[in-house]
Amino acid sequence: MKIPKLVAICTAVFFISVGLSILSQDKGVGKWEELKAVTTKDLNKVFFPDKENGWIVGAGVILKTTDGGKSWEIIKEGTIQDIGFFKDVFFKDKSSGWVVGGFFYAEESFSPIVMKTKDGGAWVNVDELIKDAKKFYYVNFKEETGWIMGYPTSYKTTDGGKTWKKLDMKKGIGWFFVSKKIGFCVGDIKLLKTEDGGETFQEQDISKFLPSPENSSLTGQFFFDDNVGIAVGGITSAGNDTLIVKTEDGGEGWKVLAQLKGRGYAKKVYFVDKQNGWIITKQHPQEIWSILHTKDGGKTWEVQVEKDKAIDDFFFIDKEHAIAIGANGFILRLAPSK
Repeated sequence: MKIPKLVAICTAVFFISVGLSILSQDKGVGKWEELKAVTTKDLNKVFFPDKENGWIVGAGVILKTTDGGKSWEIIKEGTIQDIGFFKDVFFKDKSSGWVVGGFFYAEESFSPIVMKTKDGGAWVNVDELIKDAKKFYYVNFKEETGWIMGYPTSYKTTDGGKTWKKLDMKKGIGWFFVSKKIGFCVGDIKLLKTEDGGETFQEQDISKFLPSPENSSLTGQFFFDDNVGIAVGGITSAGNDTLIVKTEDGGEGWKVLAQLKGRGYAKKVYFVDKQNGWIITKQHPQEIWSILHTKDGGKTWEVQVEKDKAIDDFFFIDKEHAIAIGANGFILRLAPSK
């Protein structure tokens, strides 16, 4: 895949001025509150198929809500040796869903797990997908087409999960599919892209678009369509700055939107529209996790949450309703201010 030359060069002065002026306290979008923990297990992923029904999975636990995240109940709980370490969850509707992960017995000793449910409560193992894999990290569907990604094996279905085909995609775990055909995955200074639903992929070095290629790394992405997307990560040489970049041509070229001074690496990014988006950052060595919000498509960012507790994932139902999760059963809920 041919990469066009960068048409504009951003100077170091620009990056410094952006970093110093870009942050302020966000007071205009709802209120985050910490919910009473229903488990002490570490929580990894949260997903809502609609406004009321949602699921959280983690280290030996599955949680469910039916009231938009106000309250949560334990559906399944145990040790990671007994029931598994769940890494991802996806529901097509309030009843039909999938979870993936692995059983962890000791260091470098694990086996994969895939489970599905048809009623949102009773889970059954999908044993035919675990023969050649060690662990799974990702599950997603676009209508009847779905993917389960892992190491060293990934799978694809085109009939809603009745049958699965093994994919030759050993690179890339955190994929983002915008359609049945088009998917993206960033990691370090690379971009992986598929245009045939994961049958094949192209690998692209995007380091020349980054401000400090030898010290930059991208860790997450969000795409609005086949062309426009946001990727996030950080720069270690600049004092652990947050890096936000954007493509408007399907990953061929990238431009820097923001470099946030001293905010640490961004690990997650989510947009509800092309203006309103959020990132999770982690500052070192302070061990401070933050949620930041943009109202202008990623150019400027405002702090909504700062915690000394790990924040590992979030899901936005809309710009006023969201759930964020983390270690030791930590759950935050965003709701409109009263």
